Amino acid sequence: MVLRLGGLYCHHRGPLAALRRRGAPPPGPPDRILPLVHYADAATAVIAALCHPAPQPTYHVVVPPCPTRRAFYELACRWLGLPPPAFDLPLGHPPAAYDVTRLRRDLLPAPRYPDWRQGLWQAD
Repeated sequence: MVLRLGGLYCHHRGPLAALRRRGAPPPGPPDRILPLVHYADAATAVIAALCHPAPQPTYHVVVPPCPTRRAFYELACRWLGLPPPAFDLPLGHPPAAYDVTRLRRDLLPAPRYPDWRQGLWQAD
């Protein structure tokens, strides 16, 4: 079985912490999706996968709604008091989408952090 974990984050680790250290987001298109999952929800999914009697071969472990780079970094820069972010050109094609139907059915029916904004500021 394969668990394809999205970008792990919590209030002191992940893209917000990297932004705090660097002072600016990394280059990239504004419309690229950031597939995020809080550390606590990722751990819950891993444990559930190990205990599941008949797991699927692959799961995408992300918790929608997944923000675009623009949504994430504009909000994060405001929260941190940083200048507004600059972005590269848009992707030029639709951003990725993640089907979490099996994840929700089998491993993570009710994420502890259902919204990435909430999980960034709450202590674990």
